[in-house]
Amino acid sequence: MKRMIIQSIIAMTLVMTFLMTGCSVTMPPAAAAATGETSSAQSTAQPTNSPEADIAEPAVEQTEGISWTTLLDTQITHPTNMTGFFNENYAITVGPSGEIHYSVDGGKTWPESENSSFCRFSLDIVDESLVWAAGAGNHVRVSKDGGKTWTAASDLTMGGGHSNIDFVDDTTGWITTLAKCAVTKDGGATWTELALPEELKSIAATCLRTEQDGYILTHDGLLFTTTDGGASWSKRDLEITKYKVYNTKKSPELDKNNIALADISFSDKENGIIVFAGIEPGVGYKTWCLTTSDGGTTWASELLEKVEDFNPVRVFISGDGKTLTLSTVNNRCLVLQR
Repeated sequence: MKRMIIQSIIAMTLVMTFLMTGCSVTMPPAAAAATGETSSAQSTAQPTNSPEADIAEPAVEQTEGISWTTLLDTQITHPTNMTGFFNENYAITVGPSGEIHYSVDGGKTWPESENSSFCRFSLDIVDESLVWAAGAGNHVRVSKDGGKTWTAASDLTMGGGHSNIDFVDDTTGWITTLAKCAVTKDGGATWTELALPEELKSIAATCLRTEQDGYILTHDGLLFTTTDGGASWSKRDLEITKYKVYNTKKSPELDKNNIALADISFSDKENGIIVFAGIEPGVGYKTWCLTTSDGGTTWASELLEKVEDFNPVRVFISGDGKTLTLSTVNNRCLVLQR
């Protein structure tokens, strides 16, 4: 229990450092703003949230879940804020001061990439060539050679660190902070901020499946879905209270102090997966996996088996939903596959 409390405090401290100071190489985002940097986010269109789009019925939990097989239990020895395995062989880590590494041999070796940016703590692996990363300093970076080298897209100022990034391809993608979401359709040259529903107050995880179909999970367990690129949204309550995970104030919701505590993957219109981690007081760290095969109308839930001395605070799901990476604050990683 003492170790669990200490690790939780470390995790919160790290995240608040990222968001408040920018985890910067040369200067924090506030200093960059003082130099005259302006936002590249453009005009905001108002969403049309019709009564039909606001689904009131709660998700229905089924009893039968899914099973995962552990592929790898490894300790990452270089600095990293996020580790993502695309499959059993290919992986990327992003970390402090823009340090990025890649692996093509299942984590046996981790060559360092060529990158110049502030701290990275959000990651999307589109395929084994195309990878996107974001984080502090308004910097957005893309690699088209599997993570070996990285180039800058247009900086995106959103009033906070980039907590989530998700791209369909090399042109269309979303980036979010805890409160905002912006879209690009030209590879990050320009950005447009989306108008979000009023209830969508704290973003925990995102998934952009196609240019039009996207998903946002909030820390209080609301899943928002768009089928028209963010012009309108539907909502479903995943009833997160029944999973007994709590924030630092012991309220039943995902902890806002950990920006990588959840992830979403929809492989097609019907099949999706949400994984989130949290702490149940008196019990410890828990990881839940929710799956749907009907587009989110109903969800099956599975409590993943706890591994001794493994307390996950970061979650990464591959785009096809088949490979799951769980990481601790000291960069021990479990890679699972279904």
